[in-house]
Amino acid sequence: MLYISVLLPYIILFSLLIRSLMMKGAYFGLKNLLAAKVPALYSMEVWRRTGNQLFLSLGPGFGSFTAISSYIPRSNNCIIDAYAVAFLNLLASLTTTVNAKKVMDLIIAQVLPPEAHPPDSLYYDPSSIYPKWLNNLPEHIKNRILPNLTECDLSKELNKVMFGPGVVIVTFSDIISLFSGPTFWSIITFLLLVNLGLSTVIGIIQGIITPLQDTFSLREHSKLLTVGVCVPMFLGSLLFVRPSGSYYVNLLDDYWVSLPLFFIVILETIAMAWIYGARSQMR
Repeated sequence: MLYISVLLPYIILFSLLIRSLMMKGAYFGLKNLLAAKVPALYSMEVWRRTGNQLFLSLGPGFGSFTAISSYIPRSNNCIIDAYAVAFLNLLASLTTTVNAKKVMDLIIAQVLPPEAHPPDSLYYDPSSIYPKWLNNLPEHIKNRILPNLTECDLSKELNKVMFGPGVVIVTFSDIISLFSGPTFWSIITFLLLVNLGLSTVIGIIQGIITPLQDTFSLREHSKLLTVGVCVPMFLGSLLFVRPSGSYYVNLLDDYWVSLPLFFIVILETIAMAWIYGARSQMR
């Protein structure tokens, strides 16, 4: 089941990537996606969200790696597996010309002077040429243009995007609405979300059940133990479907989960270095 629930999302994400790259404007989207903002490296908020993303996507501290690794042969190379998991996680994570036309229409209608005509090279790289052209205009021409234009700042537009657990549903819904055959892609997309949720929950539950089985010799009652763990977790999760549930989800996501996981990973590292020796871990 893990082979299906883990590998299927990668196949679906790869299909969505290929379909997206075939759409108009894909080059500019990739360029903005991969554009580095060096000042962001000095922001503690960026590093906090980065660490939170690494904990939730790679899964250290949850116990799922330790539980699942107990089923693989002792001769398995865990170093290669660690690099492979990190690389696949990176691949999964990586998986404006309207205003210019409006300006030219206003010039043709003699509402704006000819000096406001945008450069012909704008269409080759609108994301970088457009703001430079607009900022270099004389102040009196810029004041006449701006009331006729809509907001075209990518960073400001990204800041308007909603946050929280619903952002995935909204974002994927907007994306697949642009595809041909949206019904097919909507089925594929929600299949992706269901598989991601199942694979995550399976790993977390396994990290709880396996230590209980090994500690209290409950392998003969594994089904009863699984039900005994899942039912209380299901009842506890009903808190999040209340009207105020989204606020609790945001609190868990941003504050309550990251810091405990950080200390758990530190303690796990210290324990491994103490038991096996730091030098043997480096080999």
